[in-house]
Amino acid sequence: MRNLVAGAVGLLLTAAFAISAGRGVGLSFRLAPASTLGDTPDPAGQGPALLWLLAAGVFLGLLVLARRMSAVVPLVAGATLLVATLTGLALPEAFGPGTPGGARFGMYVLNGYGLGVLFATLLLMVAAVPTGRRRTPTPTPG
Repeated sequence: MRNLVAGAVGLLLTAAFAISAGRGVGLSFRLAPASTLGDTPDPAGQGPALLWLLAAGVFLGLLVLARRMSAVVPLVAGATLLVATLTGLALPEAFGPGTPGGARFGMYVLNGYGLGVLFATLLLMVAAVPTGRRRTPTPTPG
């Protein structure tokens, strides 16, 4: 039962991460200056994009921390992101750009350039790490 709940938590946190990362990346790309290389983006205009990316980082952190609950959480998340990224690379129209500021555009960027593999690998490595339970020290005679 614990692993079933952990799998559901992994799917929910993965969806929250994907939506917030997609939205943040979509807004960042939409607000990026297109004129010259020396231009810097307006920090005030980047606020919503940075907040979405901050939320994505929080959800990614929760996925890593949920490893204490069960290794199923990062395993489900990593596998889901890996499948989504490979689908995005194989069938780019599956995650089409849509509107430039939308989450679909952000997912297109994340999956189209293979950045989802980065997050999937991180989560799969976290799932593979042993729990590291310590043994109780044995008393020494003497």
